[in-house]
Amino acid sequence: LKGTPQGDVVLPAEFKLKDGKVNGTITNPKTMQEVEMTGIEIKGDQLTANFQMEGYDLPLVISKKDDNHANGKVMGMFDTEATRKAASDNYFLGKWDMLVKDIPDRGNVHMPVVFELKKDSTGKQQMIGHIEKTATDEEVIFSKVEPAPEKISFNFTAQGYDINVVLTKKDADIAEGKMFDMFSAVATRVKK
Repeated sequence: LKGTPQGDVVLPAEFKLKDGKVNGTITNPKTMQEVEMTGIEIKGDQLTANFQMEGYDLPLVISKKDDNHANGKVMGMFDTEATRKAASDNYFLGKWDMLVKDIPDRGNVHMPVVFELKKDSTGKQQMIGHIEKTATDEEVIFSKVEPAPEKISFNFTAQGYDINVVLTKKDADIAEGKMFDMFSAVATRVKK
């Protein structure tokens, strides 16, 4: 979405065909929460839909450019470019409650983890992340995030250690893996 008062904005969206009907969601870039689209219609090469964000009703109209790209407008005035991605590319976006088990001197530890998309200096989207600040711990920014289909690897520094975590999708809202390749980790998607 280009030229908004907040600048260019990336809005991950997903459309699915279920029982002959198209359903869709779009992710709010501030809250990373999915918003249900309504009034979705496809006529020829054009898709129309509506969604609410930041207190506004936003109509979307996009037209197919080729098999993987579409152009259009939001509210009839903000230019929109859409690029098809593999369904699993955005699986880890949003907030997760990651439980790491049996850490020496700490036991089982819950970490509020957030992944989001941000444009780098070349304008290319990249996934970034952090552990949110809690009552007992400061915010920790990830030094490296490497998403792959249904899997993510990320690094951060804590207590002088470079820590690596690898998570793999188990189902729609749970991912499992390891921290330091030795401590079990289970991440549960945090919903509204």
